[in-house]
Amino acid sequence: MCQNNGSNQFFIRPAKKDEDPDVQFADIPMGEINKWRLLAGYATAPLIIRSEIYVLDVTINNKSIEIPFSHYPNSTILLYVFNGSIDLVEKYSLSKGDSAVITGNEQPLIYATDADVIAFVMNSDAVYTREGMFSGLN
Repeated sequence: MCQNNGSNQFFIRPAKKDEDPDVQFADIPMGEINKWRLLAGYATAPLIIRSEIYVLDVTINNKSIEIPFSHYPNSTILLYVFNGSIDLVEKYSLSKGDSAVITGNEQPLIYATDADVIAFVMNSDAVYTREGMFSGLN
């Protein structure tokens, strides 16, 4: 799922500065078609992120699905299309490499005939630092 041979990078700022680096590896099983798979997150996820965010992916095949449920009362969701194209029902069409930001508690449907999508579900009120390197090193 969500395989891409491009050079995409997503930087996530930590909640606190100067934390020790922590390299993680996880065997994440293949997900089901048309069902969001949790990859990483703030608390209970295969990979732990030191920021209030959850990262999910999905392969959509001839179906409409809801964007992932937000764990936060004030959320922002970034959708990124790795492969294929999607329609945010009644709003926009996105193709490979496109992204959309959804704020509030809106949960529009996504329709695709064949697409790989990743979602970053973030707490808009979360504390984060702009100090230090992206990797956590000074």
